[in-house]
Amino acid sequence: NVSRIDGAFRTSLGTRLTLTDDDSVQLNVGFGFTFYGRTQATAFVNSDGNITFEEEDRASTERNVARLLTGPPRVSPFLSDLDPTTGIGRVFAHASPDQYTVTWCSVRGFDSQLTATVQATLLPDGAIEMKYATITLGDAIVGVSPGRTGDFMPVNLSEAGPTGGGGAAVGERFSAEPNLDTVALTRRFYETHADSYDQLV
Repeated sequence: NVSRIDGAFRTSLGTRLTLTDDDSVQLNVGFGFTFYGRTQATAFVNSDGNITFEEEDRASTERNVARLLTGPPRVSPFLSDLDPTTGIGRVFAHASPDQYTVTWCSVRGFDSQLTATVQATLLPDGAIEMKYATITLGDAIVGVSPGRTGDFMPVNLSEAGPTGGGGAAVGERFSAEPNLDTVALTRRFYETHADSYDQLV
């Protein structure tokens, strides 16, 4: 379920992580974090504005809803093509028994001057906080996913909520320019057609 919370960042940023472009680092959570019914003790902090469980994500493929759904279980405060090696951008992580906080500070988009400053915190009760400061990048996927799923619940993160998500992946796609949303298009197609098609072209 999705609800709006206070946007003030947690001040304990923790240790700076050394991440290159399309990179990942493993960092133990510090407590048993329940995510879609499974307890996770280890997480991977990925340079592209997300945290994955069970496996790292170093892929350079498009950062889209399909990647949120088909990849490993994921918390995506800002899934985008980020490059922490340029500019002043840094990634920090603070793992303790009462929180697991990752902060992407002024991280530039790949081959771009535009930046994002976001923070995600996992809490022992299963709650996830996503907080945002300065965002000049326009393209990102924000959401959570149990991984390897076809179930997606689009939400409007501008609403206060609560918005029910259930067991599906939940999120919103942000884009600086109009483009075809293949997930929404497919959902619209199946509103009027039987689920007997292998491909939509």
